[in-house]
Amino acid sequence: MKKILLSILTLSATHFAFADTTESATTTTVTPSAVAATAAPAPVTNSNDSYINSNAFLQNPFSGIASGGGTQVVDHNTYVNQSFAQRLFSDGTYNVYAGGITGTGSSGTPGGTNSLTTGVGASIYMQSGQVLGGFSVGGLLNVMNPFVANELNGRGSTTRQYNAMFDPSNDYIAVSEAFLEYQYGNRVNADIGLIGINNSPWLAANFYNNMLAPGATYQGAVVNVNAGNGWVLTGIGFNGLQTSGQVGFTGNTFFNTNNQNYGNSSGTVALGANYMADNNNYNLRLWGYNFDNFGTLLYADNSLKLNLSNSQAFNIAAQVGTDNGQTQSNLVGFNSQQTTSANSSNQISSNFFGLQFGYQVDWLNLNLAYTTIAAGNGINPNSTIGGGAIVSPYTTNLGVDPLYAEGWQTNYVNLGIAGSLYKISPGLSFQNGNLTITPNFIYGTSSDADFNGVKEANVVVNYAIPEVRGLFVFGVFSQQWRPDTVNNEQSNNISPWTSSVALTYTY
Repeated sequence: MKKILLSILTLSATHFAFADTTESATTTTVTPSAVAATAAPAPVTNSNDSYINSNAFLQNPFSGIASGGGTQVVDHNTYVNQSFAQRLFSDGTYNVYAGGITGTGSSGTPGGTNSLTTGVGASIYMQSGQVLGGFSVGGLLNVMNPFVANELNGRGSTTRQYNAMFDPSNDYIAVSEAFLEYQYGNRVNADIGLIGINNSPWLAANFYNNMLAPGATYQGAVVNVNAGNGWVLTGIGFNGLQTSGQVGFTGNTFFNTNNQNYGNSSGTVALGANYMADNNNYNLRLWGYNFDNFGTLLYADNSLKLNLSNSQAFNIAAQVGTDNGQTQSNLVGFNSQQTTSANSSNQISSNFFGLQFGYQVDWLNLNLAYTTIAAGNGINPNSTIGGGAIVSPYTTNLGVDPLYAEGWQTNYVNLGIAGSLYKISPGLSFQNGNLTITPNFIYGTSSDADFNGVKEANVVVNYAIPEVRGLFVFGVFSQQWRPDTVNNEQSNNISPWTSSVALTYTY
């Protein structure tokens, strides 16, 4: 573990050598070279210094995506001359998000059958302006499959209505957020109530572009502090979770899905620090989590962008973490695909490390990634959960952990196993970035024989239709091949595949 920590600290130190880079990672030059040579460089704003502001609306799941309208922007001079009612109703923001999604696939297990699920839904987010002393209120309501769940997925078939784990095909109405927010200038932002958490790598966020309902919202509080010099500090505490398709906040975790019950948690406390260099080309994140009943996870990652020209850049990233503790929960076989790796241990002991290299030129980029997960130093893997697996109660099954080389299906955190993953991912970008096509290939090794030599190929398509701002198309197809070891079946019986298509519109 000491060697792993040393390697990431060495990479972290490289930002001092590149801190004087004059070109921003977020700006591109479109003027002719003769003009660009004489024009004054555009000022670069540190993204962390602007993370907290009166128009940021950090609880809004849809604030970072293109929309046909909705969001309001009010300058300070207008604000100081407004009445209480104007600040309450005119200064805030709202967005309506609606769409449909259909997915099909096969588990690949012996005797398994194909499944098809379809869902439609809509969400509305509303937040007032800062009505008094920096305080505002807001909330998020989402509705899934009203009156049409039976027609879409089979009348009376509750199995089909619930088997899309995080894109529910059952009908429900849920209040996903309801909070009080306090903001002090661009220095402090605090939210308490039913909230989303969107800047913490090992906690699922409230928006993903391939989901109609929020991925996760929490009952608790989050405080962000702009400490200056590129640092944002975050403190989090919560004791309730509402996942997509669930109504009500409980002590459940993502181990409690599809009517499975592998243990609750009474609460989570997390502290994080996020550093961004002045030119936005270097980022460092440091996080610590105490998951009640699921151990303590410490995590760090950093990334560095080296601009070679206006159209070419290298990206280098590294991550490291350790997960330790004891759990009273029975996690044996918490995922239906986990087989020989399951054991009766309740000891959590895992070290993990990852590297990622990328090269971008114009519309093409290529990423190479590596991830390894193993039992802690000096720990017998047979005495740990999953042979050294990471126990992540708020990303497991949803597949949104920050590990670089995870695949669409081949996700070792989801599977609850240890091992190594290798990933190659070329990306294509067209129409000024509105259309991206990302195929990738993953290869994995593991002490779990069922996944030692696993392969996966998939392609992900994202298309923000420029003619209708806010209209978005998502598509994915993924095929996995496992070794011929599962119940002595042939490989054509153990090749899971999945596909999904979503069409959404945000106003």
